[in-house]
Amino acid sequence: MGDGRGGGAAGELWRAVRHDAARLPEHLAVLAVQQEAGPAAKAVAGLSGTGAGAETGAGAGVGTETGAGAGAEAGVKVGEGAEGAEAGGGAGSVAERRTAVITHGIRLTLVEGCVVGGPLILLVPVAFCAGMLAQARMVLELAALAGADGDRTERSAELLVLQGVYPTVPDARAALAATAEADAAAEAEPEGGPPTRPSRLDMIRRMVYLLGLVAIGEDHRGPVRRIAGWVGTGLLVVVGLAFPVVWIPVMGRANVRATTALARRATAFYWPEEARAAGAADGTGTGAGAQGEEAYARTATIAVLGQTLLALLLPVAAFLFVLFLGLDLAGGHLATALLIALAAGAAYAADRARRARGARSPRSPRGPRGSRASGGGRGGAAG
Repeated sequence: MGDGRGGGAAGELWRAVRHDAARLPEHLAVLAVQQEAGPAAKAVAGLSGTGAGAETGAGAGVGTETGAGAGAEAGVKVGEGAEGAEAGGGAGSVAERRTAVITHGIRLTLVEGCVVGGPLILLVPVAFCAGMLAQARMVLELAALAGADGDRTERSAELLVLQGVYPTVPDARAALAATAEADAAAEAEPEGGPPTRPSRLDMIRRMVYLLGLVAIGEDHRGPVRRIAGWVGTGLLVVVGLAFPVVWIPVMGRANVRATTALARRATAFYWPEEARAAGAADGTGTGAGAQGEEAYARTATIAVLGQTLLALLLPVAAFLFVLFLGLDLAGGHLATALLIALAAGAAYAADRARRARGARSPRSPRGPRGSRASGGGRGGAAG
């Protein structure tokens, strides 16, 4: 992935939607495809060149990175609902590459979620955009792996459908065309004032929905429970402003669950025959994807809690260590200890951001020697 995703692309998306919150999904889809379609195709091509003759167990070594990668073994199960048709003949290279793409997408979005929860809480809107772009990158890689037909407009429309914004691809395509016309008309008019308060609130609500932190079509709670949930979220925001570290486990788990759910929808969309076969096999119509999602979420949550403890312990340990040494570099022992503690927390946040920038492409899966390519995808793909 290009360097634009982490800061430039996310910042560009944020600037684009600040004055047009109502069309945030369309702006996201268009920008994501513009920024990520080429890099996603190259990443999948790299997997294709190394996946056919590799060795060792299925899924091993995918996502071994500390923290987010700790749940990779369970993450292999995410694609099982769509891979059931291949299970009888052994793991195929397409299935392995698909698992690598999904696991990497979950890991990268988890890293973005942890950055949101740390000292960078004031950059939550931009970090939300970065998380959404990471999810879009995963979807584009799955589309490339499936050999999906169509141009970039088609990819943008499919992304909107998978995010639950529109029910069908034609509806999404029409919305994209309307957005392009509105943008062209807006460019011909003089700039207006700042967005109204309702527009800003609507923008945040849409970002939370698109990122998947609010379940798509799965919230069957009554109105009282939904209101209580939003009140709890508001309280969490208030507490998070005073103690940002509480966001790390909350946002980490939310990002894992949201991205695994998106991966399941994308797998069923681009490999519909396999999804139907897997659903018929277990009699539920959903396959093993839901179980894989829960397994990965539970395992990755442990990793997120570990990151939370580390984020807490590093500044505290630095603070106590400086007090123990009695250092005085900033007008007093206490002031010096506080500055060192803040520096330790900032260093941890910078390290998490560096990991997010460095984890650009999924790692090549390694499968049994001589494993067959399998599973044609949407649009006539073949392994």
